Amino acid sequence: MKNNKNNSLDIKSQCKKTCFNVTDSGINFVLSLILPMVAALVLVLLYAFFARLSGSNYETFSKTDAALIISLIYTPLIFLFIYLIYCRVCAYDPIKSAGFISKLDYKKVIIVVAIGVVAGFLVSPLISMFDHLYSFLGYNPDNSLPYVMDNGVKYVVGLIAMAVVPAVCEEIMFRGLIQKGLMTKFNPHIAIIMSSAMFTLLHGSLQQTAFQFILGLALGYVAYYCGSVSYSILLHFVNNAIVVTISFIYTLTNVDVNKETVSYSSAWDYIYPILLFILAAAIIVGLMFLINYINKKFGNKDEGVENQNTALSTENQIAEQNVQPLQNKTKQLTSNETVWLVFGFVLGVVIWVSNTFISFW
Repeated sequence: MKNNKNNSLDIKSQCKKTCFNVTDSGINFVLSLILPMVAALVLVLLYAFFARLSGSNYETFSKTDAALIISLIYTPLIFLFIYLIYCRVCAYDPIKSAGFISKLDYKKVIIVVAIGVVAGFLVSPLISMFDHLYSFLGYNPDNSLPYVMDNGVKYVVGLIAMAVVPAVCEEIMFRGLIQKGLMTKFNPHIAIIMSSAMFTLLHGSLQQTAFQFILGLALGYVAYYCGSVSYSILLHFVNNAIVVTISFIYTLTNVDVNKETVSYSSAWDYIYPILLFILAAAIIVGLMFLINYINKKFGNKDEGVENQNTALSTENQIAEQNVQPLQNKTKQLTSNETVWLVFGFVLGVVIWVSNTFISFW
């Protein structure tokens, strides 16, 4: 009897160190919404202080390369900081909990890169069409990147700041923690949709709303079917790298990114972006099925899939020992989980709406 009790405690201890839950997801989403805003206020004060020390003004100092790079990376780095501190405080293993793996399957890598290329090129016409439609509301977003890359060194710096850092930090938070935590109580598809909505709200931009949600879905399914956040990091990097590279090429060739290349004077100008999006969705879904086929064909030997199965197996063992029935666990939210999720979504919507109204001024 005593041995069974000890075994139950060992299992719960193991799960605690590697399995995030819904409360973790809610808390970290709220922190990810609030702390970057606090950091932004601190940065404004610091920029103003150093501008005065250097005999400059705030507007000039904030547009220096150093200030622009800091402005680009501070938010994703805060996500990483939140994640590491939270894992430390709550005794989670930061590597295993997020779902990192040491070796990627080259077949899945090729497929993920293909998904990134398809999403980057075939979905962009739809986003451009949305930008055009937004203009009828008086909303004219600036499509240029804040950091101008006019040489090779700046391109590498921009690639790190706008592709590598966001890919790693945002995926650790959203697919490594938030989505995995949601999956302990929600159907995987619902969890992916919810984490994608959170991902979209966090960016707080009307212009990015459609694309960020679509990208969030792709990232979520890649992490889920590939069994590791490492693959969603790769996809996120490919997507951002395409944007950065195109911006770099446009800068070198003096192309105005804010100038519309489509006149939108005929019905076809509105139809073909939708057709391209449908084609992109069909290709991406097909590639997801291919990943699933690879998992079945090769027996789910991927390390990330094995880690997922191990976590689920652990939960099943807990259920069998009457710690908490797994079936009930996946259907019912505790009051604490509900409060954090609702608070996070409400706060996210308020911030998104506020940013949208501000962007029209």
